[in-house]
Amino acid sequence: MDLTQRPPSTSSASGVGRDGIARRLAASAAGVFVVLYFTVTARALDGFQLHNDLGIQYYLARRTSEGAVPLLDFEHGWNTLSWYISAALYRVAGGNATTWVFLWGRGGFILAGLAMLGIAWRIRLPARWIAGLTAAWILLTHVPHNKYAVPTVWALMLLPTRRTTSVGWQRGLRVAAAATVWWAHVELAILLTVGTAMFDVFGARDGRLRERLLTGVHAPLGLLVGLGSQIAVYRLLGMPPAELVRQTVGDWTVTEFGPLFDYPLGAPDTVRMMLFPAVLIVPFVPLLWRRLSDPTRFLAMCNLALGLIAIRRPGDGHVAAAGTLMALVLVLGAFDLSGHGADLVRVLRARARDGVLAVLAPAAGGALWYGVALAAGFRIPSFVAVVVLTIVCLTAVVAALRVDLAAASVGALAAAVLVMTVGVGNHLRLQVGADRAQLQTELITAAVQADARRCVPDGQAWIVPSPLTLYDTLDLQNPTPYYAFWYNLEGQRDVILRSMDASMIPAIVQVSAWPPSMDSLVPEIEQRYDVCARTTVDSTGDIVTFWVARAGG
Repeated sequence: MDLTQRPPSTSSASGVGRDGIARRLAASAAGVFVVLYFTVTARALDGFQLHNDLGIQYYLARRTSEGAVPLLDFEHGWNTLSWYISAALYRVAGGNATTWVFLWGRGGFILAGLAMLGIAWRIRLPARWIAGLTAAWILLTHVPHNKYAVPTVWALMLLPTRRTTSVGWQRGLRVAAAATVWWAHVELAILLTVGTAMFDVFGARDGRLRERLLTGVHAPLGLLVGLGSQIAVYRLLGMPPAELVRQTVGDWTVTEFGPLFDYPLGAPDTVRMMLFPAVLIVPFVPLLWRRLSDPTRFLAMCNLALGLIAIRRPGDGHVAAAGTLMALVLVLGAFDLSGHGADLVRVLRARARDGVLAVLAPAAGGALWYGVALAAGFRIPSFVAVVVLTIVCLTAVVAALRVDLAAASVGALAAAVLVMTVGVGNHLRLQVGADRAQLQTELITAAVQADARRCVPDGQAWIVPSPLTLYDTLDLQNPTPYYAFWYNLEGQRDVILRSMDASMIPAIVQVSAWPPSMDSLVPEIEQRYDVCARTTVDSTGDIVTFWVARAGG
């Protein structure tokens, strides 16, 4: 088999007789999807939501609609163009916050979903596979707002197919896409450009190396065009180039997100988090990579670059947002491989005839490769993680240029299955254990109820950090707006201290250890509060401390 050619199942017109059915299904699914989603997902915003990040977005959209210039009249870098899009949605919504966020968030999901169906249309995906892709998209991805529709629209624009014939057109699209997305969102522009350039150089089958290298520089060139045009426009508005660069890229530092690298590989919170590392790495296993079509390779490369989002800030929301291409990679990869089932069996049987000992060593090497990629990407607490992960994956891509490395590939796949199996097992164990959360609350309540009556007679106390259900069982009211002790709670330090000094927080209920985000506040609390009671709850192991503000303090 000539593996230098694209697999016929995804690029030829095989199954043309069913293509009309697939297209009609895609169009029907798109229409039903839009109508149903817009019908059932509207919900009113409450005041609390508008005091958080969503409120900032809404407020700055309003300011932009009133004539404020992003970056010039307010500092909120990265996404100049998106502020104008949000401002347009604000005007369409007539200033109504609920309607605005409905258009801003649900519109992004619809746009990404339609782009996904467009990708299926472009590669002539059969109808039954479109149905599977739609299900995978709903289960595995989450587009919280229009920003995360960008990767799927980018993929639709630049997806390599046989119908993309003009090299000049492809290169021009790369420049235009990168320059436009730079104005809309700098991080996504950089990550998607990296993924596209990697595909152009390492993933594309067509063209000589010199031609692929020349194509590969066009997306990075688009970034320079975007930056240059932005500098020129803002210079006319009176902003020095150095200030523009500081606002758009200068604040994106390694240290800002350093504490957030802690992906739960051993016990993922959701199915998405369990699948994400495997879908990120497994396409680069040589036995599989050699049989993937160019469109799937392109999506896999872009998905690999976007992995930085979830690696840097672990959590189901970021994984689902970063994984907007995950469902496409998973389903289109399976579609590609379905056309090579007999070939894969033949290769594996031939390798098995070499004997156990001859297979064992390369299989162990493949498992080691997968382990290094996994550990590098999801355990290094730095942006270096995605760099090392990418290098390891590209090493496998280069190795796959001539050979299948069948035994090593099987070892890597076995390691991936093992990691996922352990992750699922631990996830189920933790979910079963989570059923005891209410029991924990009841046991703590029984142990400290008398302390609560004595130390907090007016019922005003701040519970740090959890379980928050103690507010109900101990009949307490939170005198602060803070329930979640997120990583940058330090930014609220002065507000919290002023509230303490104004006697607005008469008591604090500390359950076991202080959260790390309050480290700088702990000495301040000890200066202002006395311990009224400290009880060890033997049945749960928690130590509950009641801190009461000092009289006259």
